[in-house]
Amino acid sequence: MQRVSSFAARRPVLLAVVLLLLLAVSPAAEAFRFTVTPGKTKCFTSDIAATGRYEFRYQMARSLSPFVSVSITSPGGRVLLEHEPAKERAREVLQIKRTGNIGICFNVAAKAASGAVSLNVTLNVEDAEDAERTRTTKASYSRTSPVSIGAVKGSGAYRQMKYITKALTGIRRTYTALSDDDNGMRYSIVEAESNTWIVTYIFVTIAIITNVVNFVRLRRVMKRYKLI
Repeated sequence: MQRVSSFAARRPVLLAVVLLLLLAVSPAAEAFRFTVTPGKTKCFTSDIAATGRYEFRYQMARSLSPFVSVSITSPGGRVLLEHEPAKERAREVLQIKRTGNIGICFNVAAKAASGAVSLNVTLNVEDAEDAERTRTTKASYSRTSPVSIGAVKGSGAYRQMKYITKALTGIRRTYTALSDDDNGMRYSIVEAESNTWIVTYIFVTIAIITNVVNFVRLRRVMKRYKLI
């Protein structure tokens, strides 16, 4: 009876560990926090290795948002999103059609120095499918597990899972970038092969014309000297 009760007591913890492992398998990009300066513009770039849908999230104090405008530009310089004024909590999904660096700028008015309680902003850029998968897994964890995630954040297992999450995210991005490079190389090879055939046709045509001209000249010479 004691072993059964011990297993029953550990069951919620085991369930929490299983769900955390599922969460670790889903790649997630961590948000970072920074401080803006009143009267200045703070810009960041994010390297987009593959085209697709990306989720942009930022968060700031409610007292700061009226003094901030946010803009996101594509690798080609086109404005994808503008928030003027900014929102306290924003989550936008954008379709990125070109790889490269996107620009994210926070323009802060000078009045924020006296009107804002906090100048801290949190920003996150993540693949939209990964973000949705992470939210679904977290929601499932919070609904089914009686153990709060805060209770295990300091454990070694959680730190290992966090490391695995980062590693899997890096592997996924590398795989996506390599896939794009492979597609680009295939396209280049096809283009090179088509151009090679064109060059071959040109050389063959020139060779035929040269032989015909030489034959005509030789025939004229032979007729002149009555060799034929």
